[in-house]
Amino acid sequence: MVFTMVGYKHRHYIVPANARDYETVFVEMVEDTTYLRPIEITSIPTEEMFKEAVLALNVPMDENGMDKRNLNAELLALMLKTPAPMDANANFRNYIDQWSNSPRDAFQPRVNPFLNPFNWARFIRDLRGGKKKKKKDMD
Repeated sequence: MVFTMVGYKHRHYIVPANARDYETVFVEMVEDTTYLRPIEITSIPTEEMFKEAVLALNVPMDENGMDKRNLNAELLALMLKTPAPMDANANFRNYIDQWSNSPRDAFQPRVNPFLNPFNWARFIRDLRGGKKKKKKDMD
């Protein structure tokens, strides 16, 4: 048998011919660290040339110090459609929601309805039969 794992050396174990039906073997994996030589990725070869390029950069600004290219309607519409990242309050709320659900998951795994074969069979049967959910009247 060969035991492999990323970041560890391969370990081999030869199963003896007279092995029992059930046998426990502890195989200690040894780390295999690969060191890569450091490289620097820069588009400008020296620090002085970088400073000159930054100082020579001319960004058109209006009287408020803003670049007018960033204020076009399409870009602003895209920024409004894109959801903002969670702030501290939203992060706290998410953490508390997860924590409050943890006792429910303590002794059983969380159920994923997409992995239930009976749900899939029912879905395919309904799809083939052309059944649709009936909407209830709200009168």
